[in-house]
Amino acid sequence: MRISPVSATLLFMAIPAIVSAHGGNDDPNVIHACINNLTKIARVVGVNGSCLDSQNSWDETPAHWDITGPAGLQGPQGPMGGPGAPGLQGPIGPQGVKGDAGVTGPQGGQGPAGPKGDTGAAGAIGPQGARGATGVTGAAGNTGPQGLTGEIGAGGSSGSAGSSATVEDVAAGGACGSVRAGAKITDGAGNTSIICDGASGPAGPTGPTGPTGIAIQTRAAPPCFDDVHRYVNCGNGTVTDTVTGLIWLRTASCFSADKTYAAANQLAGALADGQCGLTDGSSAGDWRLPTKAEWLATMARAKAFGCLFSYAALTDDAGTTCYATGRTSSFTGVPRSVAGAQYWSSSAVENQPARAEWVNIYEAGGTDALKTDANYAVWPVRAGR
Repeated sequence: MRISPVSATLLFMAIPAIVSAHGGNDDPNVIHACINNLTKIARVVGVNGSCLDSQNSWDETPAHWDITGPAGLQGPQGPMGGPGAPGLQGPIGPQGVKGDAGVTGPQGGQGPAGPKGDTGAAGAIGPQGARGATGVTGAAGNTGPQGLTGEIGAGGSSGSAGSSATVEDVAAGGACGSVRAGAKITDGAGNTSIICDGASGPAGPTGPTGPTGIAIQTRAAPPCFDDVHRYVNCGNGTVTDTVTGLIWLRTASCFSADKTYAAANQLAGALADGQCGLTDGSSAGDWRLPTKAEWLATMARAKAFGCLFSYAALTDDAGTTCYATGRTSSFTGVPRSVAGAQYWSSSAVENQPARAEWVNIYEAGGTDALKTDANYAVWPVRAGR
């Protein structure tokens, strides 16, 4: 069939034109559609689709919508969930720093009396006793038999009246020998005779031994005080610290700095009058090592003055400035450098019994060491109050 030119023109006019549905939007993540201008019906065409554009009632307008709409309003809060399972335990934190030493506690009450000491050794033999009294005269012997009666002699003349006899003592060493004494009798006619004492009887038995005397133990001299100073020289080899109440050995260097913990304690415990310049009447057992707390209390004031690294961490006697700054000090032999300035305390480490505390009086500090370390000195004290 043939179509006339007029019919072909009308048919061409009836075919709608095609336009892209993109409208300049090629985003594949949105909805591409065409909306009829007359019916308002939307036709989804996809990213490659096209809309009609014939300049008549069939025309369509490109449209686009986001695939995901805007967020809605927040819904109400849901119910609380059940408790979760316990988490794993965290690691143990580092150990805290060691706290400062506590203040010295009050002195304890006097302990009970110790047991009675052993009996002392026997005393020396005493001097010979005085000579005993002369023994009593022995009993008279029996009378002998009477002699025969003699013949009567011729009567003689009457004799002269006789005189009375005399008696004299005879001392030992004379006519009766070197031991016995006696008597010398002289009658009226001048005749003498000596009668010696009887021989001495045997010595009487020795009396029982008397009880052993009780040894008298002297007490150590007490602390000394004045109205001015912290440290007071007692003049007997000791110095009293009126702040801590301790009595210190005046000489700080009586023992060398090469002692173990046990040796240091034994040396301090055996210290007594007559050693290290002491004339205080002290006995073994009166002295000991200071505790760590006592050391720190002794050095605290000097540390506050800054008496470190140039002087020992002690004050002068007045307690107003550093030791060895030209002021008076009762102590002698105090080290003025690190050498020899490390002293044992009597305090063992609680959780490490094989270690004990020591101090450095040059630095006003210290730490602990094995008790077998033989690097520390001994400066004994005894209680003053």
